[in-house]
Amino acid sequence: MNVLRPRAGTSIAVFGVGAVGLSAIIAARIVGCSTIIAVDVVPERLRVARELGATHAVHGGAENPAAEIADLTQGGAHFSLDTTGVPAAVASSVNSLRARGVSAQVAAPPRGTMYAAEASVVVGRGISIRGVVEGDANPQLFIPRMIGFFREGRLPLDKFVKTYPLAGINEAVDDLDSGRVVKPVSDHGGDWERLTRH
Repeated sequence: MNVLRPRAGTSIAVFGVGAVGLSAIIAARIVGCSTIIAVDVVPERLRVARELGATHAVHGGAENPAAEIADLTQGGAHFSLDTTGVPAAVASSVNSLRARGVSAQVAAPPRGTMYAAEASVVVGRGISIRGVVEGDANPQLFIPRMIGFFREGRLPLDKFVKTYPLAGINEAVDDLDSGRVVKPVSDHGGDWERLTRH
């Protein structure tokens, strides 16, 4: 919403649909993107992404996800967002764009990680690649906006956040590792339930 600012009717491919990627799927739906493509290697996450507004799901382990996205969007997505920081996924996020497309990179991979982007793609298509820190958001303005979306029912956090008591921390880790849950949260004394009721 703050960096890519897609207009209604445009297309976006979101690489990595954990908590950040699912939030991007929701945001894309809120602003009116007509084609929203979720890319991940965990089928359960792709299922949740479809529930939250993704119009298509692409398995990230496919032979050529960028080509599949180009087919789905008739020439490439207007925007892409990579939340993984995995060099191959970043390359696919750039290669999946149409001419003058914009790719946002939000992951924080280990220092020294290098991303490879083919010059003929970046220059030939006029691609922009943008690093993003904390959504480029002003919290004093953005958090109230998010609360408004939540109260309107347009930010369904309950679809991908699951709370666990502190004693259930091992279960939370197992559920995260297996893909059964996207965002495990330790709930101290029912704070989450109180927050989501209001």
